[in-house]
Amino acid sequence: MLFQEIKRSLDLGDNMPNMTIDQKWQMVYNSEHLRWSEERRREHQTKKQAETGQSVPFAEGSPEWYIQRFMDRTITQKQASSLEVSLRSNQLR
Repeated sequence: MLFQEIKRSLDLGDNMPNMTIDQKWQMVYNSEHLRWSEERRREHQTKKQAETGQSVPFAEGSPEWYIQRFMDRTITQKQASSLEVSLRSNQLR
């Protein structure tokens, strides 16, 4: 079930090669690890902001970072492509 959700979120379709259970588990593990790492990074950034009382520059790849890049018209094609992948593969809150 988790593998099917990841497959759907990454828009992989049905034309994937047959995968072993270990390969499927690795995809699930990697997806959850990325999600967990991103949450920890955001929590750390929020904690740092609260402790200093100052705004910390947005971490590259954060939603705020992408918005800032679009607003000041400095986003590159590669960064926009990376955003597309992130939007397809990450859960939105």
